[in-house]
Amino acid sequence: MANEKGYNEILNHKGIWERINMNVRCNYCRQSFNLSRDYLVDAVAEATEKKQKYHTVECINCRKAIKVPVVQMKRYAPEAPAEDEG
Repeated sequence: MANEKGYNEILNHKGIWERINMNVRCNYCRQSFNLSRDYLVDAVAEATEKKQKYHTVECINCRKAIKVPVVQMKRYAPEAPAEDEG
């Protein structure tokens, strides 16, 4: 395989990955809005602690609940730095 770097590593190398937010669209009113990376870190931590598969986000326009899969949120949340043992 010619390119052994992962997609996340390539984006992180270019400095693009830090600026990417998760885009969510309401199923009811079709309003689109972004979830910041800080919010995603907190939401993923809370969902994994409670062993949930979905996190509920309130639409900014119609205020209805939107279920966002935790697996999808983990893709956009920054990875925790690896701790060195030694």
